[in-house]
Amino acid sequence: MLRFKNNEKLKAMSEKDMRNMFRIFDQNEDGKISAEELMTVFRLLGRTMTQPQALALIHNATNGTGSAITFVDFRKVMMADESIFQDIT
Repeated sequence: MLRFKNNEKLKAMSEKDMRNMFRIFDQNEDGKISAEELMTVFRLLGRTMTQPQALALIHNATNGTGSAITFVDFRKVMMADESIFQDIT
């Protein structure tokens, strides 16, 4: 299980650092993180993320309103007290 716990260190990140982290996921640089991009980054991290897991994560991050995660969504997730990554192996 991947524990991507949002702690004080993440909350103290500068806007620039947060954008740099976002860019790691946004591999095609279109300003959004797709399900495919999520699965690719997690695979590079040695973790397994299925397409249903990626889509569920996007659904949670966008409150069900988007098909990809924008920087605003990403920042909101990273600053939240609960991790939406907790069910990923």
